[in-house]
Amino acid sequence: MSKATFRFQRDPMRCLLILAAVTAWMVPSKTLADGDQKVEPVVVIVQAKSGVDKLSLNDLRRYWMSERQSWGSANRVVLYMPAGGHAREIVLKKIYQMTEGQYKQFWIAKVFRSEAQSDPKIVSTTRSAVEQVSKTAGAMSCVEAENIPKTVRILSIDGHLPGEKGYPLQ
Repeated sequence: MSKATFRFQRDPMRCLLILAAVTAWMVPSKTLADGDQKVEPVVVIVQAKSGVDKLSLNDLRRYWMSERQSWGSANRVVLYMPAGGHAREIVLKKIYQMTEGQYKQFWIAKVFRSEAQSDPKIVSTTRSAVEQVSKTAGAMSCVEAENIPKTVRILSIDGHLPGEKGYPLQ
């Protein structure tokens, strides 16, 4: 029996760690090459009967930053922010152009200065966002593009629908 075999028999934990490291090294990564990544777009949804079907990215940003707080004279805008995941990352990066910390400070200051009644309401899933938006007049949310029912409307942004070239929220 060789010295190496003898050592592994005496130290099975070391053997498991080495085996785990070799296995992890051999298993292909789940990420694709940068050019091959397929990232699902994030869609902006509003209530189906809202009458809104398109916005520019700048107008979308104004609503999300509470610079515009109503849809014309009709309804007050109610924002539903994703609790986490890809949708929240896109909203922070593409709409707010802020980090998570900057976003939190932004809303604390906005509410403190009475420039907004509150920060966006948090929704934990796409389903809960769709439910809230479909039953709340003036509501808007950003969610991952998965099984969006007809109770809400998907907005085009800068003249592009989700999945089209030039759509800004992907």
